Amino acid sequence: QDAAQGSSACVCAPGWHAVSGARTSVSITVLGHKIDAAPSDINCQPCFLDHYCPSFSPMHACPQKMTTMGSTHAISINNCRCPVGSVRKEQQGPQMKQQGVRGGDETGCRECLPNCYCPDDSLEVQCKNNSESSAGSSRTSQCVCKPLFEDIEGVCVAACVAHPTQY
Repeated sequence: QDAAQGSSACVCAPGWHAVSGARTSVSITVLGHKIDAAPSDINCQPCFLDHYCPSFSPMHACPQKMTTMGSTHAISINNCRCPVGSVRKEQQGPQMKQQGVRGGDETGCRECLPNCYCPDDSLEVQCKNNSESSAGSSRTSQCVCKPLFEDIEGVCVAACVAHPTQY
């Protein structure tokens, strides 16, 4: 829910929200001009965790599963981030493109797909050839060589399997 509603929300600067409190005088700068507002019953406090407070607007919660990563004073939905190992739903990863799956217009987060890693919430990267990772991976080091392949200087190559009875 929005924490500050109505005209009183227009008093606080971005990253702050209005709460009822002691009468205060407020001055703000708009386009380089200082404006002194009349005393009011509004008190401005930092925006809550996992919320954002745009300019002259009430406070909004980040979309589902998104967080401000421990920060207050968020000013836009762009300050809401997905947790490690996940990506914004609107991002269309490499496997989704290959399979013809659309990323959609939804906001929020989805887990990074198997055989990919997500170093941040705006990028999903496919593991190198012949390597794989579990869903929710966040680092390239979580992409490991598939069975019957071995890592030779960062490249997964077919392992030479010798059979004693054949040689």
